[in-house]
Amino acid sequence: MASKSWHTKQWKEKKKEVLKDSCEWCRSTEKLLLHHTVKNRDMRFSLMSNKIEDAYVKETGIKPYKVRKGDLKIWVKENPKKIEEMRVLTKEEVSKEYMTMNNTVTLCKKCHFLYEKKHMKLCQVCRQKYHTLRWDSCWNCHKKEQEESEKVMEGYKKFEAEMDAEEEDFFEMAELANKNPELYKEKSKQKLWKCEACGQPIDWGHACNYHRCDACLVELEEEEKKASD
Repeated sequence: MASKSWHTKQWKEKKKEVLKDSCEWCRSTEKLLLHHTVKNRDMRFSLMSNKIEDAYVKETGIKPYKVRKGDLKIWVKENPKKIEEMRVLTKEEVSKEYMTMNNTVTLCKKCHFLYEKKHMKLCQVCRQKYHTLRWDSCWNCHKKEQEESEKVMEGYKKFEAEMDAEEEDFFEMAELANKNPELYKEKSKQKLWKCEACGQPIDWGHACNYHRCDACLVELEEEEKKASD
């Protein structure tokens, strides 16, 4: 009986080259081992499924998107020799890929046990608590991220409301300028906006045209001249 890939001398030597000095999850330096993130059985299943479907399509001439599972199963039963050849070839390909040490991560014994047996992973945000594989972080970190995203959304809603109010003011003043220019002049002096550069209050009419106070406008013109020179 052929020995497993991970029992061979070649694999053990390759492992020494790839294995890191500490666990990539918890940073522990004790009882380290190499963990393959892609299972051999998953790789075999994927490769075998593709080979069978490709062979069936090539032999029958059916378009890949028209392949039926029932017809495929019948074809597999009718061609045991071809399937066995594919299985042997797939096993060799998986073994070669396994020996390359691609898709590997260095883990300590604790992290590896929890991942394999309990389907849990160490939170990569706080590196303190473990969580199930369905989540990207532990509950505490997930809650913090949720609270932060809610704060961002609140800030965005506030900004959106301010922009809507400014837009409403703009159309109101524009309409007033057409209907009653004198009243428009009086109201434009009463309405104060902030300079985009320094934040100092400026009258509405000035803000509508330049969005900056006179001092900042002069500085902007000087910067533009320097850039053009």
